[in-house]
Amino acid sequence: TVVVNQRSQRERNSASLCLRGKAAGIQVASAFSPNAYSKAELYHRTVAVVETKSGKSLVVDFFRVIGGSTHDYSTHSLSGNDGKNFFLDGSAKLQAIPGTLAGKGVAVSSNTPGGYSFISDLKIGKTPKSFAATWRTGDKDGTAYRIHVPGGFDGEVITGRAEAEGALGLSPLDAYMILRRQGASPLRSAFVTVHEAFQKETDGIELERVPVGPPFTDAQMPISLRIRTKAGDDIVVTSILS
Repeated sequence: TVVVNQRSQRERNSASLCLRGKAAGIQVASAFSPNAYSKAELYHRTVAVVETKSGKSLVVDFFRVIGGSTHDYSTHSLSGNDGKNFFLDGSAKLQAIPGTLAGKGVAVSSNTPGGYSFISDLKIGKTPKSFAATWRTGDKDGTAYRIHVPGGFDGEVITGRAEAEGALGLSPLDAYMILRRQGASPLRSAFVTVHEAFQKETDGIELERVPVGPPFTDAQMPISLRIRTKAGDDIVVTSILS
């Protein structure tokens, strides 16, 4: 999900499904919340399951947000009991930083908004190029989950570890990856990621942004993404403009 200004969503908010459909090789759903955050005038997500020409099914996620000054696209998954079966591939080079996601001087498991103090063992960096993050469960089948981030992301990449569920201090650690954008309010962001599940190894995919208008990070502009596999190219285009 995307967290705005490092705060949890309102306890009482609503969401509306604005699109659901399917066609040959694709299933899609789109929804928005008008009141998830008081400072977010747009909070809109479109998710598509795409069957590529190679026969692999991928989940393509388009998350658009306008409002606030910090947007964190956060993902975590099981990666061994200690959260260390997590790897960044490609151009992302990160450096360790002290503290927790809530701040350098904030202790682990402090009572901070959004649960940010639970995430520690932080690393941070930037990359304008495509990269991928991989979580491996450590089971005998080599089950893994990978997120691909296309080139053009202009924010920070943050990784860390935290207990995602269960009894505090007694639960396995999950590896977290956060894509962070910051700027003057109202910040406009469009996060684009491709999600892949596989066992042992994958043939791999390449992503390329296809220009269809102004910058990739403008939340209200159409977005076009080319997904390249060994079997050929698939292009996914999405727009919230009427």
